[in-house]
Amino acid sequence: MVEKRGRKGATDLAVVHLDPNTGRPQPPEDMREREAEIWRTTVDAMARGWFNRETWPMLRAYCKHVDAGERFGERYTALLDEGPPRGGGGVALYWEAVDKLGDRYERETRLMTHLASKLRIAKMQRQSGYKDEVELRNATKKRMWEEDPA
Repeated sequence: MVEKRGRKGATDLAVVHLDPNTGRPQPPEDMREREAEIWRTTVDAMARGWFNRETWPMLRAYCKHVDAGERFGERYTALLDEGPPRGGGGVALYWEAVDKLGDRYERETRLMTHLASKLRIAKMQRQSGYKDEVELRNATKKRMWEEDPA
C-alpha cells in the first residue's frame, strides 16, 4: 500500500476502535462484512496487543486479499467443475478464462501469504528454529563406548 506524502488529513486517518472488554482492535466501520469477519478471526487468534496501530493498514490489506482470494478461488473451482463446453466452439475461451482466474487466485494467495508473514500471523513466522538448534547442540550425546543405563 503506497502512502501519501505530507500531512495526513482527517479522511486519511482510519479510526479503529479497541474493544473495551478485550483490548483488541475492532475492524474499521467501512470494511465489508466478510473482511470484518476475517479481521476479527485474525485478531482473536493472536495474543492481546499483537496488532499495534502501525500494523492496522497492513491487517486491513491482508483481510482484503483473503476475501478476494476466496472469491477468485470459488469462481476458479466453479469454472473447473463446469468443464469446457461440449462441441468445438468456445474451448479456447474457456481455457483462457481458467488461466486468467488461476493467475488472479495465485496472485491473491501470494499477497495474502506475504502479508501474513509480515504481520507474523503465519505459523511458521511465529516458530523459532533457534531454540531447537540450541537444544540439539546442548543435548548430552551418548558415546559409542558408553553403555545404556537400562
